[in-house]
Amino acid sequence: MTHTANNGSHAHRQRLEPKLVRLIAGLRHHQVVEAVSELLDYIDARTEACDQERHQNESRQTVSKILKSVASYHLALDRRQHGGAACSTLAGEIEAILSAPWVPGQELTRYEKGSS
Repeated sequence: MTHTANNGSHAHRQRLEPKLVRLIAGLRHHQVVEAVSELLDYIDARTEACDQERHQNESRQTVSKILKSVASYHLALDRRQHGGAACSTLAGEIEAILSAPWVPGQELTRYEKGSS
């Protein structure tokens, strides 16, 4: 299997790979199976940690965008713009940020079915 590494880890991988090959070559079958299992567990844990970190970063970015929209709304109010228009703009920006546009009738249908 081919593994693509970024430039920072490429040199580290080049130093580590021969050591791992020598280590694995000296192992018995059951030791290889155990070592591979340990490596896969480590990779799975790292992948999960990276996924969680990526999700946290995305959440932070979303909240930051919403806060920026709220600040723009407050600025519009400070400038004495019409509150309804400013609020409509804010709602539209938040819908866009969350990829949750209004679908006419969708929420009414859900409400009427009792699954709010």
